[in-house]
Amino acid sequence: MAGAIRGTVRLANPRVQATPAGSGRHGTPRPQRDPVQDAVVYLVSIPAKLEKKLARKPVLARVGQVDGRFVPSPLPIAAGTTVEFENQDRVYHSVFSVSPAKRFDIGKYAPRESRQVRFDRPGVIKLFCDIDPGEVGYIFVTPNHAYAQPDSSGAFKLPKLPPGTYRLRVWHPGYRLIRRDIVMPRRGDVSIDLRL
Repeated sequence: MAGAIRGTVRLANPRVQATPAGSGRHGTPRPQRDPVQDAVVYLVSIPAKLEKKLARKPVLARVGQVDGRFVPSPLPIAAGTTVEFENQDRVYHSVFSVSPAKRFDIGKYAPRESRQVRFDRPGVIKLFCDIDPGEVGYIFVTPNHAYAQPDSSGAFKLPKLPPGTYRLRVWHPGYRLIRRDIVMPRRGDVSIDLRL
């Protein structure tokens, strides 16, 4: 392997506000979250051998419905991943999506119940609850396992890659898609600054 792509994502003119502190709908404290952490940095394609290595450990991803919110949101996953939706509230919920990448409806389910859905196609999945119309969330399905979310400072790091040219993308629910071509040299990491 040559090295990793690492860098920083910055929000140019933040239109998305941080999650407010204080209480949620049912009195649960809401954590402060920097909106840059909602970005997903990913590669359009990677060598098949590397994808096989990164996908070696299948993961069951989870999305909870708690205090009238989908948590986490957005959730990045690789195509082929199964997501378990769990109702962590004290009231009934539902989950459905009419997104082209995955249309589904798990119906109403009781507190502490869970349902599973497999996501095979890359793309944005916008989640809704027909019991609580204000409850909206996102799953972002990447084409492979080479993806990352920035930390609160905007820093990210992708897995180590062999030399070659890669198509990097940055998705954020409140901003336009960013596209960059990255040339990975034979040795060393590549650093990049990205502004949404």
